[in-house]
Amino acid sequence: MGKRILNLKRNVSKLILESTTTRIFLTHPEIFKFLMRVYKLVKITTNSLRLYFLVLKPIENVPEQTIFVIESTNDLQILRAGISKVETYLQYQLSAREFHGFRVLKVHWSGNTFILNSQVKLNRNWRNAFRKPMQVWNPKKDDIVYFSSFNNFKLLRARDFQKIQRQCKIVTNIYDILPLTNPEWFKPYMVTPFMNRFEIAYKYSDSLIVNCDYTKREILRFVESNTLFEKSHCKVDVVHLRDVANIVDFRGEPLVNKFNNNVFFSQSSKPLVILISTFEPRKGYVQLIEAAKLAWESGAMFNLMFIGQLGWIDEETFAKFRNFLEEFESSAIWVSNASDELLVDTLKSASLLVSPSLGEGFGLPVAEAIKLSVPVLANSIPTYKEVFGKQVVLYGQGEEYSTLTSALSDIDNVIEKAKVAMKNNSFDGPDTISELMRAFGEL
Repeated sequence: MGKRILNLKRNVSKLILESTTTRIFLTHPEIFKFLMRVYKLVKITTNSLRLYFLVLKPIENVPEQTIFVIESTNDLQILRAGISKVETYLQYQLSAREFHGFRVLKVHWSGNTFILNSQVKLNRNWRNAFRKPMQVWNPKKDDIVYFSSFNNFKLLRARDFQKIQRQCKIVTNIYDILPLTNPEWFKPYMVTPFMNRFEIAYKYSDSLIVNCDYTKREILRFVESNTLFEKSHCKVDVVHLRDVANIVDFRGEPLVNKFNNNVFFSQSSKPLVILISTFEPRKGYVQLIEAAKLAWESGAMFNLMFIGQLGWIDEETFAKFRNFLEEFESSAIWVSNASDELLVDTLKSASLLVSPSLGEGFGLPVAEAIKLSVPVLANSIPTYKEVFGKQVVLYGQGEEYSTLTSALSDIDNVIEKAKVAMKNNSFDGPDTISELMRAFGEL
């Protein structure tokens, strides 16, 4: 059974590797950019037209300070990423809890204003859509509009933020500014829009929420060195995202383990090493491929599984990855699309999670592995050293293992060292939502 599933996954991965859609994505990213622009224009136009025919009723004001949580716009994402999980967690926890002195309402941007989220999701046919009364926001000066990520910015313009700022306060989550500090890891069509969104966020937000001190320093350094940014009242607050990695569904019930452990290499006694990330330049795929080859040549014994969707890579790198999978088909596999349940089950079955990323703002897979007591080997980038330095084995300059190759060549000892590190160092910390509410209260 295990071999059949393994062969099926390999065939699916091969089809994806050779698909026309994949090649178009790699060679003509401007097509996707154009389609996103068309979608954005149609969305704004239809929402604006609908508003002219609706009966708009302001949300009732209350003595408490109101936090308007912007619902996620994950439907605008070409690739589903870990940020989606972070957004969902923050939005759910804020709306599910009760806070002294605060009222939390989830709202949706219509194109012109915010509408109560619960009414947006009502099923309505086209005939009564234009007769449905809709509750729209009615903020006080001390109220807060909270953007849990930059994805929400795709439907808003600078003048929209200017209007919001005149009415209340704005808080924005930002996970990193890597497209600005390391543009070589991204496509040009990604860097310019990110710069525009960041400029808007910094100019109009009262607070930017980041996960670690390193990202905070990077933002302040970038702003101070860039003449495009005027002096702003915006502050940068650190709110750690540890709690986002709790492996439970959002109703509070544990995920059901529906899969056999180690199903992909069920008949192998070798350690299973997995990488969970989108396939993009900064995630270290190329470095892991080269390191695995050298480690196997030195006699190291382990299986390697890549879990993640295909992102933005050049044809040469794509061909190198494809050839690697074909050459080492008995020891390496790529799972391009895994459900949350399958991903969690596979992570539980892993002997080691490896994260060779060249840059991160957080590192959700690393946090999830630690929460599940799965040993972790990670690149010693600043964010990882700050957030996970005591719970994982790091490799790089100044570390016990100077390279990824040396660590993978000593795989058994690395696994044991990582287990000891997790056992001796707790990953618990301040509650994420409590820290976020503290940041709201300090505005």
